[in-house]
Amino acid sequence: MPRPKQFRTLDVPQADSLPLIRRVVEAIHVGLKTVSSISEDTGFSERHVRYRLQAARILGFLSDEISLTAQGKRLVITNRGGSQEHRTFCDAVRSCDIARLLAPGLLDEAEINSPAVAKRMERLFGLSPATAERRTRVMRSWRRQLVGATFETKDQ
Repeated sequence: MPRPKQFRTLDVPQADSLPLIRRVVEAIHVGLKTVSSISEDTGFSERHVRYRLQAARILGFLSDEISLTAQGKRLVITNRGGSQEHRTFCDAVRSCDIARLLAPGLLDEAEINSPAVAKRMERLFGLSPATAERRTRVMRSWRRQLVGATFETKDQ
């Protein structure tokens, strides 16, 4: 099965933590536009800033120009850990093309079929088994953070 043309290996997410992806989105919201300035502000290594920026892009929070999309603006006005933030992240994951390609029903299935997702990554993107397994852990992490998680019922 050939890789869909619109996707690159870079589009297979490498950032596990949705709250840390949010922190990068918030840094951009306050006007930071470079990897180095975001790194300095957040304390994340530049490498991890790049991973989180790319994850924010594929989740629809950022455009390629390092600016917030409408969905990114919705995220930053939610309360951290609140039910609106939870809904925003769920909507982003459900509408994420790469997540739908690699792990259809990621948030809706009883459990993610990790070996199948990893094999799909290997086949579509030419990832090594170890890299595919690592990136599959990212998808499982997003699922764990969103499915069955307890969020505030009231946003303040």
